[in-house]
Amino acid sequence: MEQTQPPRISATAYAPVSGKNATPFSQQTVVLTKQDYIALQWEGNDWRAHHARLVQCEAALKAQGEALEAQLRDLTQRLYGKKSEPSAGSEALGKSQPAHPRQRGPQPGSQGHGRRDRSMLPVVVEVHDVSEVAKHCPPCGEALAPFPGVEAGDISAVQVQAHMRRIQRPRYQKPCRCPQVPGMVTAPPAPRVIPKSPLGVSVWTMVLLDNYLSSRPTPRFCPELAHHGVHVSPGTITDGWQRLVGVFDPLMPGLYERQMTETLFHGDETRWEVFEQGEGKTGHRWYLWVLQSVSVVYDRMAPGRGADVPKGHCAKLRQDLLKVVRVCDRDSAYKRLALDGDELMWAFCWAQVRRDFLKAARSWPELERWRGTWVDESRALSHLNAARVQEWDAG
Repeated sequence: MEQTQPPRISATAYAPVSGKNATPFSQQTVVLTKQDYIALQWEGNDWRAHHARLVQCEAALKAQGEALEAQLRDLTQRLYGKKSEPSAGSEALGKSQPAHPRQRGPQPGSQGHGRRDRSMLPVVVEVHDVSEVAKHCPPCGEALAPFPGVEAGDISAVQVQAHMRRIQRPRYQKPCRCPQVPGMVTAPPAPRVIPKSPLGVSVWTMVLLDNYLSSRPTPRFCPELAHHGVHVSPGTITDGWQRLVGVFDPLMPGLYERQMTETLFHGDETRWEVFEQGEGKTGHRWYLWVLQSVSVVYDRMAPGRGADVPKGHCAKLRQDLLKVVRVCDRDSAYKRLALDGDELMWAFCWAQVRRDFLKAARSWPELERWRGTWVDESRALSHLNAARVQEWDAG
């Protein structure tokens, strides 16, 4: 059957009584079918939902743009900005530099440390006498009489001189036929760190201290030895380090056992390039883990920076220890270790927290004043802690 449209009623029939403040639209009435009314409602709801989604998408894109701009500012500062943290902090927080900045070194009016005590140094007496001509009076030629006492003055000096130790061992031949005594008697050979090595103990001691204590690379240390007359190639030193591993291997278990009895640890890790090839080794990027306690600094090299390294190191920590404190950063590896052990107390590094505020101030300039207050608070906290440590008495 053919459906017929309902009769449309004129809008003027429903026009309200004209009021004093009525608008033209308020005096007109539109009549729709229910189907058209439902369609209009559906379209209106659909456009409202679509608008809400667009508003939400716009807000997300705006937040993403602000985050990318913040990241760009931070990366730009890392690449082109100053590397000094105090200078970068003042610049990032928008603080003006004082007209007369603090000069480097001791400040006027500060108490000095006085002369250093060098009485433990061995004394080598040098007599600087006048010439024979000066010992006589020039007009008459009479000799000057010696006067009691001398003019003394001390000068600290360092003399480094390479030399060749030529070991001579006299030989003795027995005159008898006693079988208990060998035919030739001589002193035992001089001890060497590396057998048959031409470099003595003092050279290897200097090599180890210069590399691991002073952190000077081998290519810069070899010219230093050459200035003293000892020409050594970097390959010779590298080969010597590999031979010295067996000397230090017995010390590692003792140092580890000693560290597992202490209650305060500082830990950190850094990237460490390892170019030696080995079975199953992929890539050169390894990590050096440093674990420092009160009396032991223990280094571990690992191919990754996962939680298995600190977990394996702290596996033999004595169970009877109370309040074991671990000072570290907020790396996820340390957090996973904290979840597995209740006996460890974690103290996150406050310098890392301060660095986060400096980074945030560079990335979000509109919040730099608020974050600047936290940087000032961290500076005051460091000052108070330094004063506390200076006055600390363990007794």
